[in-house]
Amino acid sequence: MDGPKQIKERISIRLEELFKENATTDREIQPTRVTLVTAVIWKALISMAQAIHGQLRPSLLVIVINLRGRTAVVPISKNAFGNSWTTLIARFTPTGNILEWFHLVPLLSNAVRNTAKFISKASSEEISLLAATTFKEEQEGFLKNSGIDAFICTSWSKLPAYDADFGWGRPSWVSSARRCCEMITLLDSKCGDGIEAWVSLNEKDMYELERDKDICTFISSQ
Repeated sequence: MDGPKQIKERISIRLEELFKENATTDREIQPTRVTLVTAVIWKALISMAQAIHGQLRPSLLVIVINLRGRTAVVPISKNAFGNSWTTLIARFTPTGNILEWFHLVPLLSNAVRNTAKFISKASSEEISLLAATTFKEEQEGFLKNSGIDAFICTSWSKLPAYDADFGWGRPSWVSSARRCCEMITLLDSKCGDGIEAWVSLNEKDMYELERDKDICTFISSQ
């Protein structure tokens, strides 16, 4: 039997408006543009799950992190070839019925910062144990009866995708073709000052996501 139809949509966020909004909410945190875009989309996904289940639920965001240039004990060159990555988890636990996207910014920033700090001093065995522990929590979060909503996010920001030339010129547009359920892929726009988010969901969930007030507020028409 075929499962729900999977679709992928491109969401282009207006970063200037996003930075302005964040500046009025928490001046002590200076998040990256990737963190801000991720927060808006994660919040929309949490709200989507709330619309389906009737209440805010715990949520996990599994974030893929590049190990290149981050390790010291286990040196990995920034130009190393292969799958030099692991995952980390940002966790949201509801404390009420109201959630704003900027509430998720410190959760994301702290999760990435703490993991990067650990990896910078960790041995190969410690990094392997971290990967195994994180993978176990991921699998438990993706179980349908877990009571937790889990999503995956990977960022290709700062990768020189638009500089690639295989003999027929540089690409006019780079996108993500993979259709993995509940997955966000972030890419730099061609001009370099924006971020495109490719979001894969089933058709019903995508309808709810596109109605989210913050997605509608910050989405770019370009």
